[in-house]
Amino acid sequence: MYCAWIESLFIMTLLSISGFAQPANYAELYPKECRETLYAFARYESRFAEAGEPAGLSGEFVFAIVAPEISQFSYLGNKLQTYSLKVMYVQYGKHYANFSVGLLQMQPAFIEQLDDSIRTNGYLEAQFSDYLIDRPTDREKRVEIVNRLNDTEWQIRYLSVFCTLIHKRFAHMQFADETEKLRFYAVAYNAGLHRTEADLRQIGEKAQFPHFSRHKFKYADVATWFWHTITQENR
Repeated sequence: MYCAWIESLFIMTLLSISGFAQPANYAELYPKECRETLYAFARYESRFAEAGEPAGLSGEFVFAIVAPEISQFSYLGNKLQTYSLKVMYVQYGKHYANFSVGLLQMQPAFIEQLDDSIRTNGYLEAQFSDYLIDRPTDREKRVEIVNRLNDTEWQIRYLSVFCTLIHKRFAHMQFADETEKLRFYAVAYNAGLHRTEADLRQIGEKAQFPHFSRHKFKYADVATWFWHTITQENR
């Protein structure tokens, strides 16, 4: 079932999609990567749905937050960067190596921030205390972080923590619709947990994804394209 609609997607991307010119071009530039990203959704659909439950988000919404990052995942690059983390990060910490690894392209510093947030936020601790990393030494803790970063199941668990944290931190915000809400969550994921609301709104207007590509897109535009694609198919 998924194979049929995933393949048909790339016929649709050759057509004009009103209001989504940039992300349509992204799919044209990265057709193989987008196809593989949609296969990843099919494989982990139930896990994304579970990840969104604490924050009241759908699995499609949660997937779309990270879909642009998944589309830039490289097995070879992941091996090289994981090796660097095992050598430099484990030994010296995040200031020496902080590469994005794993299918959802998470950094060690991101996991450290989420771990700290669980410890200091009673709401998060009540739901995610089992995720806390308790090891005798900092080095052993960093070893565990690298191991979890290369386990997609663990990355989706941390994605759930992230969504719940953003849901609580910005509970005061009123979004015009679900698209605006997704754009905000997606930018927060891509830009970092330390950003303020003003930072995120400003960053969201900048075309700077993928980082090392000559052709840049707004991360939120690409996330929105993935979300509209899968939600339209699942109606």
